[in-house]
Amino acid sequence: MDNYQEVNMRKILIIWDFSKDVAPMLDKAAALLKGSAASFHFVAFISHDTIEKTGISNTATIAALVEQTLSAHQLSQAPHKVFAVHQDDITSWVRDLCADQHYDLVIKAGHRTEQLFYTPTDWQLIRALHIPLLLVSDKPQRQHKAVVAAIDLQNDSAVQQELNSKVAEFAWRIARHNEAILHLVQVVPVNPVLQDLDLTSGAAALEKSAPALQAKLEAFAKAEQLTDYQIHLQAGVVEQEIQQVTKKLKASLLVMGSIGRTGLSGLLLGNTAEKVLQHLHHDVLIVKPGQ
Repeated sequence: MDNYQEVNMRKILIIWDFSKDVAPMLDKAAALLKGSAASFHFVAFISHDTIEKTGISNTATIAALVEQTLSAHQLSQAPHKVFAVHQDDITSWVRDLCADQHYDLVIKAGHRTEQLFYTPTDWQLIRALHIPLLLVSDKPQRQHKAVVAAIDLQNDSAVQQELNSKVAEFAWRIARHNEAILHLVQVVPVNPVLQDLDLTSGAAALEKSAPALQAKLEAFAKAEQLTDYQIHLQAGVVEQEIQQVTKKLKASLLVMGSIGRTGLSGLLLGNTAEKVLQHLHHDVLIVKPGQ
């Protein structure tokens, strides 16, 4: 793609995190949106942890500190605004701001530790936001030579099919933008209890489902007009299979979908999404239907 405006990324909210090195997040945001005319809003939440780390509680001073750090980065050349707020309920505040400001994307450093920004906060944002959310790992920026799209064609609901299209669209455009290969991953769920009891196996489940799923995935890719893609059929515990494929491919970006407030329905259920995110070794872009 020529620029990221093709998927309407014109106004971006970036959540500033004083507990982590922000350089990887800024580098990845710049690379992902290279060539676009996007404008950026940076928000820093002032909490006890922030005050303890910076020794500063004044919002204007915190905003100036963010601006100073940002000045050394190329994103400072893009239209942007920096503000700081005293706020404990981060999820509700971000949700309301997104509704008011009509952002196209939220970018946040992903966390695995129990601080202000920890994994359950990420999960709450997944549930609450109705726009794409990019959770960035602390790994240094590298080219997206492999972009993984987690697809669920076994769920025939209209909402899931719309979500599949959104996931594929975002993943393909990002892959094309970075001259990367798109990898479509379909997981056939296997009950881990039955698997442990040797009453079923991933191989058996895959052997039974593979021909039909392969055909469906090929038809799906054709209907979505995808190019330069590879198909991966897996069977097992969904979150484990997604992680294994992403790791094996050394993909730096995983694109997945979310439906409603109960999880990644069909593809991911309940706290399965937390399991995918809790070992964050790559960036995860989460989209919802209707976006």
